[in-house]
Amino acid sequence: MKSLTIINQNGHLLVDSREVAEMVSVRHADLLEKIGGYKRHLENGNFRSQDFSIHSTYRVEGNYKTYDCFLLTRKGCDMVANKMTGEKGVHFTASYVTKFEEMERAIQQPFTGLSQEVRAIFFLDKKTQEIESRVQRLENNKTIDYGQQFCKMQQGSKWSRY
Repeated sequence: MKSLTIINQNGHLLVDSREVAEMVSVRHADLLEKIGGYKRHLENGNFRSQDFSIHSTYRVEGNYKTYDCFLLTRKGCDMVANKMTGEKGVHFTASYVTKFEEMERAIQQPFTGLSQEVRAIFFLDKKTQEIESRVQRLENNKTIDYGQQFCKMQQGSKWSRY
């Protein structure tokens, strides 16, 4: 059985309905009809259908006509999988759950594929930025002596000093 490809689009993890149809051996047009029905039921039940699937289009190479498809979120895959039975439904469920977990793990730990030296550089850069931020806050909020103390009482357009 073919493995799914997870798309990371603007921070949203999505699966193309064409891949789902191919994986579970159904006509893409039939799957589109089912997903369209799910969307109508969701919207009638005061759910956001975009949380489950996003309408999209694609073109076939050499053809200028656009065709409909859906990009399914994890919730959308859950919904499609819950309507399936048998071996193909089980394989689809196992495949999308595994792929979503892998992608989520990769997003949460983006430096796992890098060498130890490169990860150390990123770690030190992050720590340096944190320290610079703390020093900036201290410089802006702390008083070392009374000569440095400013008051925000405006006199015209100037700031006054105590």
